[in-house]
Amino acid sequence: MRAIAWIIFVLSVVAIPFCGYAFLFWAWVTATPLTPPQLARAQYNANVWFGLAALSVVVAVVALVWAIRLGRRKVLSGFDVVPGSGGTAAG
Repeated sequence: MRAIAWIIFVLSVVAIPFCGYAFLFWAWVTATPLTPPQLARAQYNANVWFGLAALSVVVAVVALVWAIRLGRRKVLSGFDVVPGSGGTAAG
């Protein structure tokens, strides 16, 4: 479960610059002379990529907190590498 949280975190962090670049590209396109339908489409694309970048940031933060909490829970509860060896979680 903890590995899934870290994978989600890493993928989100990788997506942030990609979405940011796409947003900046479409924002730059809106600054060039365009017909009204082209301008509307470029503004829509910029808003979509900005939303995806923002979503990636939120997902990265949530996944990081989730991974840290899972790790802390495992450390606080203790775990036995070899069951029955007398470790902290041995019953």
